[in-house]
Amino acid sequence: MTLVRKNIISAKLYHILYGLSLLSVYVINCCSYLLYFSTVICFILYYLRIICKINKYFMWFCVFSFYHFRTYPIYLFIASIIYLLYGNTLFEKLDRSESNNIVLSNKMISSDHYLIRIKSVNKLDFKPGQYINLYYNTQKRPYTPIHIDFNTNEIAFLIKSYNNGEISPKITENYLVNSVIYFKGPFGTKYYAESEDLFYSNSISINKTNILMFSCGTGITPFYSMIMNLTNNTKYNIHLYSSFRSPNQSYLFDKLNHSNLSKYAYFSSESNKLNLDEIDIIFKSFDKSNTIVFVCGTNFYNQMIIEKCSEFNIESIIF
Repeated sequence: MTLVRKNIISAKLYHILYGLSLLSVYVINCCSYLLYFSTVICFILYYLRIICKINKYFMWFCVFSFYHFRTYPIYLFIASIIYLLYGNTLFEKLDRSESNNIVLSNKMISSDHYLIRIKSVNKLDFKPGQYINLYYNTQKRPYTPIHIDFNTNEIAFLIKSYNNGEISPKITENYLVNSVIYFKGPFGTKYYAESEDLFYSNSISINKTNILMFSCGTGITPFYSMIMNLTNNTKYNIHLYSSFRSPNQSYLFDKLNHSNLSKYAYFSSESNKLNLDEIDIIFKSFDKSNTIVFVCGTNFYNQMIIEKCSEFNIESIIF
């Protein structure tokens, strides 16, 4: 099943190989009467376990006791006592739950952006701003969820498929509806704690109240995650500066709305590109002692913002 979870083989191929491995044992032992005796026993055990819902540990104990009862009759005696004492609970129906992470939907919302929803087997201890590693085979890439429904364990991601990307095209093409996928997380020490109304970076709380967020492309996702979970009466004033290639890529930006949020969009296709002069004007309008910059984008974009922060002696954090 590990190979299935990592998309190395399909679930159908796994069951075929598993069936052939079981069949090989039958072919080898078909001339032995013990095979047919064991087959009858297996049907009986199947009926007791699946139909009657008898506890599997109790069944193992009984089988073990029956096998050794001639040498160790005490085992059979103990099994009988357990049945008499706990027989009612041993026959309770067992709830079966899904054991794999499943893709619920994969929707293209622009020429190269996909909204992918996943149902997680386990509940996540997720804090807004953290990321999850999505896998294709043995390859992985970190993505920040844009939404998590903690009641249904559904996770939503906005993923851009890069033409020359190593992993993103494989994820967007192969994360098909009802397919089994594998992920790890959440990870990250930079997040927003809603219960405390505090931003954290490496377990250190951020008390400066002017938060300038600079994002490029899908780099907006960690900021979207945090802004969407801000408390109504937060002490922070958020100023979001997001750069996109064109307006049809501002899907998340357009959805953001909060009383303590000011947002500004820049589109390179409309000759409205964030430049160094614009950054100078932005930084000069804030009190440096009470301002911190969050930045998430390409390496070039991050370096441009960080260098300007150093020039103005403003604290900065790369997401």
